[in-house]
Amino acid sequence: MADMAGEDMRVPRTCGRQTFLRSNVPATTPERYYRRTTFLPFLDNLLRQLTTCFDGVTEETLRVLLLIPSNVQKLDKASQKQVQEHYAPDLPSKGGTAQETELWKRFW
Repeated sequence: MADMAGEDMRVPRTCGRQTFLRSNVPATTPERYYRRTTFLPFLDNLLRQLTTCFDGVTEETLRVLLLIPSNVQKLDKASQKQVQEHYAPDLPSKGGTAQETELWKRFW
């Protein structure tokens, strides 16, 4: 981006003893400096957010999207069982869910 803007990439001034809260990372080239101060912390933050967003519980709850009419044919027996087990406390009757799901698949 610095090349596109016609600017030279430089490392900001670093000091021997850090007294203020700012990036003071030792680096031999500007590329290494910006990789350590900007790019790697950005990747760490992105991975942390993706991990918390798509944990195991989220994956289980997203399986219910297979009951949408356009996706219902992709619902296999294993996914159907996992959906039933996950939502069992919320269902009024646990016995008829397999039959209802099969009727739903045939209807669509």
